Amino acid sequence: MARTEQKVLLLQGTGYFDERRPLSTNISALYGNVDPLGIRIVSEFFKNAGVERILMQMVPGKIDRLEKHIAAVNGVFVSSRFFDIDMAKQVIQIADRHKVPVVAGGYGPTFNSSAFENAIRVSGEAEWILPQLVDDFLGGHLQVEYDGTKLPPYDITSKYIRPDRNLPTSNPLFTTI
Repeated sequence: MARTEQKVLLLQGTGYFDERRPLSTNISALYGNVDPLGIRIVSEFFKNAGVERILMQMVPGKIDRLEKHIAAVNGVFVSSRFFDIDMAKQVIQIADRHKVPVVAGGYGPTFNSSAFENAIRVSGEAEWILPQLVDDFLGGHLQVEYDGTKLPPYDITSKYIRPDRNLPTSNPLFTTI
């Protein structure tokens, strides 16, 4: 599918999942309304840049269902934690097939960067580097890594970034905003 307008896919994992305990997916229902703050902040930056955003969840055992959505966007942004690294890796493989860049941030890439070697990595707090990341994305020249770990802690008391609250919290398996 041709990608003429700027559109990004924002992916978050389920609230909790342990691959060693498949029934743990049921626990994620309890976390369904937990605010995915990081991906909402990323969404806010793209909203301000006029980019169409699609929010979806990475659901265990259903990553292959994301392929048509990945193929239809200019970039994929993944918020990954420790327990959903394997799902994020599957997303990266699909995106590689379609030559769509994947930017991965969160605890996963920050503390286990080697698991994300085929993605553009965001380490540490993204708030400082998101303006540059969005500019680089829109300009078509993403860097291999954006490292916020060497920057001072982000001061939310004076520079608070309001997360994009337009992202729905109920069943966001496929939502265009």
